[in-house]
Amino acid sequence: MSEAKRFNGGKPKLGYFLRSFPKALEAVARVKEFGANKYNDGNWRLGNKPDDEYIDSGTRHLVAFLNGETYDQDSGCHHLGHAIWNLCALLELNHSDTPMIDQELFDRRMKHWAKLKEAQQPEPEPKSDYSPLPPPSVFDWPDRDDDYDDFGL
Repeated sequence: MSEAKRFNGGKPKLGYFLRSFPKALEAVARVKEFGANKYNDGNWRLGNKPDDEYIDSGTRHLVAFLNGETYDQDSGCHHLGHAIWNLCALLELNHSDTPMIDQELFDRRMKHWAKLKEAQQPEPEPKSDYSPLPPPSVFDWPDRDDDYDDFGL
């Protein structure tokens, strides 16, 4: 049976994020949902804000969280969701022209850690033709009814 071709080499594995951080993704989505209602959907894309504005806003949410406040009093959304949203907006709006990785360094480090991980794998035990028998069970014994005759019963 033939299978479809896929050319995914070198592309980011975005599913890692979705599978690893569903609660974080929900928190950020709720912040976006609230902002779309408060300001109009897409307002954030107008941007033209300096980096410091996103960093300051995100930091205020982090400080509130560190001071024991879980939810933002304006939105009801998690402070960490707001902090992450601000960092995402900063990256998307003000730094989207910058490559998201240093490709040469990334590739070098990926190879380095793959080698270390491979070196830490335990050696597989050699296979042999001998396989030990499982321990006997009471159900493995032959039918013992004939043995009663040996005792004259």
